[in-house]
Amino acid sequence: MNIILAVYQHGKFQNYKSPHSIERKINDKQQEKTMATTEFTAGFLTAHKKYAERVLEIIKECKRTFEVEGINYINLDEGYGVGHLREEIISYGKYVLKVQKSIYDGIIKESSIEEEFAKLLDQDSRIKLFIKLPEWYVIATPAGKYTPDWAIVVEKIKNGYSQDKIYFVVETKGTNNIYELRLEEQLKIKSAKKRFELIKDSKFVAPIKDFDSFEKEW
Repeated sequence: MNIILAVYQHGKFQNYKSPHSIERKINDKQQEKTMATTEFTAGFLTAHKKYAERVLEIIKECKRTFEVEGINYINLDEGYGVGHLREEIISYGKYVLKVQKSIYDGIIKESSIEEEFAKLLDQDSRIKLFIKLPEWYVIATPAGKYTPDWAIVVEKIKNGYSQDKIYFVVETKGTNNIYELRLEEQLKIKSAKKRFELIKDSKFVAPIKDFDSFEKEW
């Protein structure tokens, strides 16, 4: 509460606020200044933390990029047995597309892009076999483990006669432009390209937008 003091000065009474009221105003201003400083400091520290996290993320991305550019794969005397492909795959019916040209009577569809792609593979007479690669088929890359989408056997026909077979490994992504993908996906695909260069008579194509784009690779 403000206390008014009446002081006679210069021939008339002058009103003054009590020292307590003046001190309170000073304290209020100091408190406001302190709160503003605290908020600024907190905001600065939060922004600094986010900045540091982003810088660290960029450094890691650059490191993985350099690792992919310099990566070299070697063939080992190892392989997957055919028995692995005979293992039953447990899945919900609504996620399975029935097909004729695979080693299974159905494939797991993870997107509408994969579903449409598989339908066109199954309908094309030049496609002799295709499978959705299982999760245990893994390529180690600097960006993490990577499993491409498809293994496809295409029979090229010339003048009505079978010319040769091409063995494709394909990644369907809804785009043909690798730079439209997340950096992690780009690095995995670039690593896989180097891996499949060592496999004779195979061709790795990625990313692929749709069946028409894939057909142009034959």
